[in-house]
Amino acid sequence: MKLHFVNTKDNVDKLTAKAYATALGITVPYELPEDVADVCENLLHEAICPLYATEDVVYDFRFYVDNHYPEIPATIELNLVDEDNEVIVCFSASIRVHKGTGSGSGLKSKDSPF
Repeated sequence: MKLHFVNTKDNVDKLTAKAYATALGITVPYELPEDVADVCENLLHEAICPLYATEDVVYDFRFYVDNHYPEIPATIELNLVDEDNEVIVCFSASIRVHKGTGSGSGLKSKDSPF
């Protein structure tokens, strides 16, 4: 998914993605691999950290779901937090997990164009 957002704080040196999944009424943290959670390393169009306030950027968010997860609807919340653990921006999407045909799995977003 390409997540397009406008940064809201000046001089952000580090930005980390923290994900939460809600299914069947239960919300739990969803651990992201370090290389995915590091937003600064996954910015597109030659954007780099530090980010300045009002900077328009795109985060290449690669969300993988293990094959053992059931095929159920869920809501994914993604918070991008700075080095002070302050939420800079958050996203939420309704998804449905689908078993992949190859070695990985996928997801399908119900309400998102990503």
